[in-house]
Amino acid sequence: GLAVSHTVIHQVMSEGHAVVAQPLAPQGAPVKADRCRMGAPIIYQRKIKGVVHVDATHTRAVFTEADLDLLTSIAMQTAVALQVAEFHQKILKQQQLEQDLQFARRVQQGFLPNTVPQVEGFLFASHYDPAFHVGGDFYDFIDLGDGRIAIVLGDVSGHGVTAGLVMMMV
Repeated sequence: GLAVSHTVIHQVMSEGHAVVAQPLAPQGAPVKADRCRMGAPIIYQRKIKGVVHVDATHTRAVFTEADLDLLTSIAMQTAVALQVAEFHQKILKQQQLEQDLQFARRVQQGFLPNTVPQVEGFLFASHYDPAFHVGGDFYDFIDLGDGRIAIVLGDVSGHGVTAGLVMMMV
């Protein structure tokens, strides 16, 4: 089974640096032990996010300073990988939000008239460009018959998606 030293993990988490559960072997001096344990913190955004733990049983030598340095390097690379993964996740969320906002903008613009009325003596033009992807503004032209036309203008208080949704309901 998997052996995990809670003592080593607790010590790494509380002290914030790599530890070995037994004295380190001096360089070049063989030392024997029944069980060797060491751990190094995974530090990301100045917080310990986890521990890289090594537990070796039935070994002939204990861990050296070089082993502890290697484990610390592995823990640092793990922290970098976590940071990259978190950044990637944020980018994916941002891309999804951008896609959602583009969709909302297309839906909102679908509620606006595609053409302007042709009324003798008048020249109409329209342009809609919200400050954000989606806005709370609305306009329309309604043919009332008998050469009359109604121009509807609306502005829902607020900005963004909420105002756009209220505008579409109105």
